[in-house]
Amino acid sequence: MSFGNSLVIALGVTVVALLIATLIWWLNRTPAGYRHASDEELPLYSVSLNRSSAPAPRTTPVSAPAMSSGSGTAMAAKPVRIPPAPAPVSSVASAPVTTRPAPSRPEAVPIPESTARPETAPATPGAASLAAPRAITANGVPGTEIEGHLLRFSVPQEGTLQFLPGRLEITSGADSGREIRFVRVPGPDGTTVTFGRSEGPAYRHIQLREATVSRQHARLRLDQAQWHLTNLSATNPVVHNGRHLEDGEEQPLSDGDRIEMGEVVFGFRSR
Repeated sequence: MSFGNSLVIALGVTVVALLIATLIWWLNRTPAGYRHASDEELPLYSVSLNRSSAPAPRTTPVSAPAMSSGSGTAMAAKPVRIPPAPAPVSSVASAPVTTRPAPSRPEAVPIPESTARPETAPATPGAASLAAPRAITANGVPGTEIEGHLLRFSVPQEGTLQFLPGRLEITSGADSGREIRFVRVPGPDGTTVTFGRSEGPAYRHIQLREATVSRQHARLRLDQAQWHLTNLSATNPVVHNGRHLEDGEEQPLSDGDRIEMGEVVFGFRSR
């Protein structure tokens, strides 16, 4: 055998071996389904778990690459299932919800009586701050000084001085509801009570802190069990039952009379 014939035979064997190896490799990598597609073609169904948010899956036929079999026919196309795209997640819904507890209102703490502040009326020009009653002694007689919003007066200790008939009730103004009783004080003017912006003797003077009250404003005098009211001011007269008294004018009082001195309104009671 010549060298040329040997070379041709060797090349032929090599080509045949390569063809056989290629055919075996191709058969091994091709899915069996492509060779028997008609036997396993089943319909694909999709079930939506959440109709409101998850869209139904789509099936899209994808053609398999054509291949040549021994008979030269192409393999059938098999539908491939494509998973649905994930539903968009709302940033608001996904954010954790934090519930803040409602602010609790602080419980009211009782204030001890020793530190409780008394209720005061709106500030009035010339009105002094309300102070607690204080003990005093005048002419050897113990008593209490009462501090109101617009007036100040003193009351003797019970049993020390004789109370006189008649009294004044404050019916209007910041000190409404207070009551002033009259007492007999030793001396020539023991049954006289004065009113004014200036200070005066204890148990016999009612100080009125108001701009329209004169330093010496009015006087009450008991005569034969009858109280008489006298106007002592020419610029700020006393008003008796709606009438302005003249300077120095005196009027007897009856039960229920109305007396006005500045902003303070008194009601006279004979008993």
